[in-house]
Amino acid sequence: MELNERMKTILSAVVHRYITTAEPVSSAIIAEKYNLDLSTATIRHEMYLLEKNDYLWQPHTSSGRIPTDKGYRFYVDNLVVKNYLEDWNDCDNLCTHAVGALVSAYPGLAGRIVKWTEHKKFIVRRAAAVAFIFPVKRGEFHKTAFDIAGRLMYDENDIVRKGYGWMLKSLSESDREAVFKYVMRNKKIMPRTALRYAIEKLPREMRVKCIKKMEDKMKKTAVMCCLLCVFSFSGLYAEKASVINKEGSPYELSLNAEAGFVSVLSHSIKFGEDGTAFDYVKEGGQGVLFPFNRFTAELRLFDVHSLVFIYQPLEIVSVITAERPLQFYDTSFYEGDVMDVKYGFSFYRASYLWYFLKEGKNELGIGLSLQIRNASIYFKSAKGSYGMVTENVGPVPILKLAGKYHFENGFWAAVDADGFYASSEFFNGADYFFTGAIWDISSRIGIELDNGISPYLNLRWLGGGGEGTSQSEDAQGDGYTKNWLSTFSLTLGVDFK
Repeated sequence: MELNERMKTILSAVVHRYITTAEPVSSAIIAEKYNLDLSTATIRHEMYLLEKNDYLWQPHTSSGRIPTDKGYRFYVDNLVVKNYLEDWNDCDNLCTHAVGALVSAYPGLAGRIVKWTEHKKFIVRRAAAVAFIFPVKRGEFHKTAFDIAGRLMYDENDIVRKGYGWMLKSLSESDREAVFKYVMRNKKIMPRTALRYAIEKLPREMRVKCIKKMEDKMKKTAVMCCLLCVFSFSGLYAEKASVINKEGSPYELSLNAEAGFVSVLSHSIKFGEDGTAFDYVKEGGQGVLFPFNRFTAELRLFDVHSLVFIYQPLEIVSVITAERPLQFYDTSFYEGDVMDVKYGFSFYRASYLWYFLKEGKNELGIGLSLQIRNASIYFKSAKGSYGMVTENVGPVPILKLAGKYHFENGFWAAVDADGFYASSEFFNGADYFFTGAIWDISSRIGIELDNGISPYLNLRWLGGGGEGTSQSEDAQGDGYTKNWLSTFSLTLGVDFK
């Protein structure tokens, strides 16, 4: 039976009254309290029809009626959304009291309210969060609250953001530690409005940590660049002497630091032959700039032999919402899942160079490098309940080429290129047949100051990857991996000699 508008109005009144008083509702009460402009007899008849169709039921013959599960479901799915959620005040008055009490009393309705997060009306999306304020204060529906916050995280409407921030603030009254951890994990993507609401009732020391900008790494990189400039150009006023080396010594030590930003040009990865070909740039949050640093020490012997040691941190972490179903080995994610994604490929590299061509300060050398990769990759649910993690440490041999040209005005230009391609387990450091490659090509221009300090600007193309199937007994899934990365970085560096 399809309910007419009068029946819907009466059902809504019965649900609202019962939620408020927890007592069976009579036709006389509805006529007295809700100004429906209907007689008691008419209301009684409509309530009888609602009972016959399982929307209401009567505990005793002489008592009023109370809603059934079917009645509650109809109220949530139809009446609340269509009839009562029109503006901010209606939403909050209804949801923080009637709907909140309803879902607390009937937990089975929670899933229906969660679906409101997908509604086209922003006020309904706000209601999805606000409806759980009453239950979470009672220590209920913690997981559901975090699920709703994740679903609404990127909502474009500020009223919706305030709504789920308010819900998290209410949750912090019963579980402040859980809210703190959630905000800390998501603060780099969480809109400022929502974050401010969520942490309002946390202790001061927690609030300070939460509002500390995730751009701190970028700030540190910028500060490092400024310090490099200060140290470098202080050489314009220094005496003509090396900072760390003695004149006439058969060896020369130089220390090098770079700071700047890296852009991921392309990056795809696949775990398992039947797994998802995942595009980090389009789907994984790598379409923005990330801080980039590199540290180098070089020992020059008798002017033509060089030992170079490099440490290159490279870790990109993001929080995303899956745009489609994803499969990584035996781990599955579904469309709409909020995920923590990390791609870490820091490495250490030791190189030997022989400068076979020298003319004054100009030089060209060739050599070999041994790189130790330190890979750490994961895809995890934002709640931390499941995920896929892979870690790997191994050696990679590399060919190296380096050249430098000095101009008469003190400026210089240099090129370094490290690279290798192999389809053999012996050369690429794997214990199985694996096609792999790496390239690290930089061009830089700088100026040599009188005190042995050389500031420079560096452009670098860094990338690599591989494809193969591990035969190890400990391999995840079918062992197949395909991973290719290409990045461009712009850094400011300084060389101390």
